[in-house]
Amino acid sequence: MPFKQFMELLLNPMFDSFYQDDIDAVNAKFEAQKIAFAPLSFQAARALRDLGILELVSSSRKKGIAIRQIAEQLKLSEYGIGVLMEMGLGMGIFKLKRSESSELIFTLGKIGFFLLNDDMTKVNMDFSEDVCYQGADDLMKSVMTGKPEGLKRFGPWTTVYEGLSQTSEVFQKSWFGFDHFYSDLAFPEALPIVFEQKVKHLFDIGGNTAKWAIQCCKYNPDVNVSIIDLPGQTAVAEKNAKAAGFENRITTIPCNVLDESTKFPYGADAIWMSQFLDCFSLHQITKILKKIYPAITSDTNVYILEPIWDKQRFEAASYSLQATSLYFTCIANGNSKMYRFDELKQAVENGGFVLREAHHNLGINSYTLFRFQKKMNVYVTRFSAWTDEHPPKLNFVPMLFRRRLSDITKMVVQTVHDVSEGLSHTHVTFASEFGEIQRQYKISEGILSSGEVSPAQFSLSVFNIPASASSIVEQNMVGYSAVFSGNKSFENGLKEAVVPILSGREKERIFVFADERIPAEYATIAKYPNPVCALALRLSSKKTNAICELDYSSLPATETAAEQALYFLNNRLPQ
Repeated sequence: MPFKQFMELLLNPMFDSFYQDDIDAVNAKFEAQKIAFAPLSFQAARALRDLGILELVSSSRKKGIAIRQIAEQLKLSEYGIGVLMEMGLGMGIFKLKRSESSELIFTLGKIGFFLLNDDMTKVNMDFSEDVCYQGADDLMKSVMTGKPEGLKRFGPWTTVYEGLSQTSEVFQKSWFGFDHFYSDLAFPEALPIVFEQKVKHLFDIGGNTAKWAIQCCKYNPDVNVSIIDLPGQTAVAEKNAKAAGFENRITTIPCNVLDESTKFPYGADAIWMSQFLDCFSLHQITKILKKIYPAITSDTNVYILEPIWDKQRFEAASYSLQATSLYFTCIANGNSKMYRFDELKQAVENGGFVLREAHHNLGINSYTLFRFQKKMNVYVTRFSAWTDEHPPKLNFVPMLFRRRLSDITKMVVQTVHDVSEGLSHTHVTFASEFGEIQRQYKISEGILSSGEVSPAQFSLSVFNIPASASSIVEQNMVGYSAVFSGNKSFENGLKEAVVPILSGREKERIFVFADERIPAEYATIAKYPNPVCALALRLSSKKTNAICELDYSSLPATETAAEQALYFLNNRLPQ
């Protein structure tokens, strides 16, 4: 396997069965029959569980039990027990014990064990039966209309969330059991991540019954939580918060986050959404995040806890999530699903956010906890360019200092001065492809002719001299960094300057690129004459006094870095 393909699989693991169709024809046909009879096999398995048949077979252990014995104990007909047991045998729920008796003796198989004892399987079966089964008959219609057609069997609502508090006790028990089973198990691992940074006020969007809010209050004695949800849900949350003794620390904000009139409240140190965004389409997710964006600061963390189907450890978990998507289609809302990592990430980023980190495999159900922050735009507040072959005169620089400077250093000093004059000092990023190439050539020439190196020439030939000289002239002691990466020096230097602003570590930075004319003697190994260019940008996270927003997307490939700088000057800055 090529290394690139290996790394892609390592970073984005997907089960082999999603790529390879290596099942033989006989077994493929058998799997197809399982699908064909799936509604009946599901109901058979549920009956075996709920009638107590699985429990009786399990209790018989290795000895096993006959259909007659089960019928006697449950006071049901041998016929009824028999058809269920035989179907269970075909499904692998039971195994037969070899016996001299003419009766079939059943023992519990591994599949039967999980149907009887596994909490995830119990929750999934109850949810499928009590919430999904009736409405699943309208799945095809839901796909065609984009509406949850199966929901009409329970009430006249457009989404399940509007009428959840009005559904039957059985419906609600299975719905909340399903919802809480998955998310709750990830809470203990999520809490220390969220509270690693100080949080005074957390907004829990889609807070439901207040389970997360209550756990936050138990975990951190100083935090206050505001639950933002539909009125029916916030009423339940208020009761639960009061019962837990946190009515003074847990408040509610009843609203519909998708309503055009709803404005997101201010004041949160952190935003929390647990199994909330999977209730919306990708377009709606972006819309919700765009509402959140203006109400928070660049330091506010937005935490999103979701089960991501392509980040699961086990194929059974991915299958369960893929099946859950069908519930959203025919019951919940008709347009959402359990998402892949990349599609959910992209929807949130389209709302103006950037992913800071993602924690995978939280809890036994392998949840992913995303941490987003507002994407910080970068603005150009000043820029200065020098493209003349003759260097600037630098009349503002003392003569004794000025006369020692090379052409490239003079260009850097001039352009940095232009973007610094009258403003506060800030960090400088300097980039160049050739650096002090003229001085370096003279040093090489001196070595060849005399075998000696001038200490003065050598000290002024190091790569970062232009940045150092400009910092002396501007009396800027904040610091500078120097970037060299061949003909990509301009593009990579600009990235180095932008990252601290995007991360929120810095509010401003100066980026300066420069290259002087290389000696003609290098014409056989490099482009000659190469462009002479210096370009300085004063970058800021604030839009105030900005000339333009910085476009730091990829630049066209060029033979020299100076050509990239000139392209940027002519195409991405005001003329």
